[in-house]
Amino acid sequence: MARRLEGSIEAAACKKIKAELGVDSLKLNLRGNRGWPDRLFFIPGGRPLLIEFKRPGTEPEPLQVYRHNQLKEWDYAIEVHDTTEGAFRAVARAVEAAQVPKGRGQVAPRARVRRTVR
Repeated sequence: MARRLEGSIEAAACKKIKAELGVDSLKLNLRGNRGWPDRLFFIPGGRPLLIEFKRPGTEPEPLQVYRHNQLKEWDYAIEVHDTTEGAFRAVARAVEAAQVPKGRGQVAPRARVRRTVR
């Protein structure tokens, strides 16, 4: 069985993530700036997730490891995945973590009543 190319894993993951989770992403084509992750996923709630896609069984290059560590120091979420399912699960976890629990951020019905202090 032929090994899947990085680009085909990335394309399949992005298609599945958009279709099933509704999460958009941006391909990071940064000419002249090597080592950056492949994709930026826009997780609802303002916490982006960066994903580096690799061929199965391969590891990030030293420059990529340096850049990933730098981004982690800046408190960005970054993950490396070599399968479509792995990337999908990472985005699904990020979406779930970003959701506001029920009852939080809502105004209680009684708070809508105007009270007059005498």
